[in-house]
Formats: sequence, C-alpha cells, structure tokens
Amino acid sequence: MTISILLMKQILSMILTMGCGYALVKAGLLKAEESHTISVLTIYVIFPCSVVNAFRIQYTPQIRDNFLLALAAALLSHLLMIALCRLLRSPLHLRAEDCASIIYPNCANLILPLVSSVLGDEWVIYSSAYICVQILFIWTHGLKMIHGDGASIRIRKIVTNPNLIAAAVGIVLFMFSLPLPSVVDTTLSSIAKAIGPVSMIMIGMLLSTYDLKEILANRRILLTVFLRMLLFPLMLLLIFKFSPLSSFTSEGPKILLISLLAVSAPAAISVTQMAQLAGADARYAGLINAATTVVCVLTMPLMVFLYLA
Repeated sequence: MTISILLMKQILSMILTMGCGYALVKAGLLKAEESHTISVLTIYVIFPCSVVNAFRIQYTPQIRDNFLLALAAALLSHLLMIALCRLLRSPLHLRAEDCASIIYPNCANLILPLVSSVLGDEWVIYSSAYICVQILFIWTHGLKMIHGDGASIRIRKIVTNPNLIAAAVGIVLFMFSLPLPSVVDTTLSSIAKAIGPVSMIMIGMLLSTYDLKEILANRRILLTVFLRMLLFPLMLLLIFKFSPLSSFTSEGPKILLISLLAVSAPAAISVTQMAQLAGADARYAGLINAATTVVCVLTMPLMVFLYLA
C-alpha cells in the first residue's frame, strides 16, 4: 500500500512537470518541434549516463542473480505480449501502430526516474535490464511491424544504440568492480538525476500538439489504451505474482515489481518516431502515447497495489 501511494505521488509530480512543458508551448515561449532538441539531449546524454550510473554499485552474486531475473522477466514479458498481439490483431482489427504501442512501453523516460525516486538508486540497475531487452526487440520485431515485412533488421541501429552501449559499459564496470575517477562519478550522478524532469518536460511539449477530444472520440485508441494499460499488465501481474519466478532470488518479488512497473508504463515514444520514419500514421501513434501517458497516473499505482495485496 505504501509503495502504491508513493508511486501515485511520484507520478503526479511527474505529470505536473509534464504540465510545465505543455504550458511553455501553449504560452508561445517554446515550439512543440523544439522538443526534438531535448529528445536528442535525453537519448544521447542523459539516458546513457543514467544507465551507466545504475551499474555503479558493488558487485555481489545477489545483485548478479537479481539482474538475471530482471532479464528473464523482461524477455518473458516481450514474448508474451508479442504472442497475445498476434492472437488478437485480426479479431480486434489492430493496426501495426496499435500492436507496437501495446508491446513496447516507455520504460526509459518514466521507469528509470520512478524506480529511483520510489525504491532508491540501487534498484535502477534492474530497470536497465528491461531497457536492454526492449532495445533488441524494438529494432528487430518492432521495426518489421511498423515498416512492414520488407524492412531489414538494422543490426547497426542495435549495436550503436547509446543505451545499449551504456549498459554494456556499465556491466563491464560492475562485473570487474572497475573504479572511475571521482569527478566522472559525480558527473554521471548529476546528469542521471535530470532524467525525470527533462523527460517529462519533453513529453509535455509533445502532448501540447494533441487534442483530448480527438482521443476520447476514437474507440480504437481507447481499446488500445485498455489493452496497453490494463489487460496485458494484469496478465503479467498474475504471472509475476503466482509463478515460481519470484523464488529465484530472495529479492525476487521486488525485482518482478520493477518489471511490472515497466510493463505497466505508457506506450513508448519510439513507436511514434518509428512511424514517422516509416511514413506510417505517426499522429495516431502519438495520440496513443498521449492517452496512455495521462491514464498511467491511475493504472500504474493500481497494478502495484494489486501486486502487493
């Protein structure tokens, strides 16, 4: 119960920060397209620093096992959501943008700062596990889904992804207990703390271009929001709560809680960006992202409450 309340307060705080970005655009002080600059800063500087900083903890077999469990939970989550989307796509007439939005959550922008604020910095390493798995899937399966069967898997995009490189660097530093100069550690920590507010301001700027009435009038979007924010997270909640997975380590239940937070997050902004590159319906994907971001203030604490109950 306590974690649910903390989570709701933290999400509300992030929503208010998001409102700052929204207000700046509506007041004419910034333009919505200027969020691209912040996006570049976030992807190429803040995220990588956050990921490397997450691994700046003392190596222990316990943390290693916890990280392996987080990887396994992330892999299971992706495979299950891909299978369910494939099963439901035809009967529910889901579009590629719908399926990609359902499968791929915004686990970097939202979950890294949430886990840090609610559980503590030492738990962020397990959020990074979900991010690593998602990068591999979104640039293979996700790319083909949005671009069509003719799309080629961009291995270069995977291996040069700044977050994946940061995770690889972090794992090496963690596994071999390699020290960094104190000034570098301080810099990483300082930049990592900016991930929450900067990401939320960027999302707020993007949301300023969408019309809430248009979202509410589109039943297909509402169906996708239901699947992304309620049905699929509930299914994985039951698996995490009642399967033997949690017994893999002594801290298994909390590791799976972090995985559940990732699964319960809004649709990934990457889906909208991919749709833009593919000439698909990027606005539609953006509307899904906007709707799921607003709804998460209620659904994410609900999932945590049910998991801990």
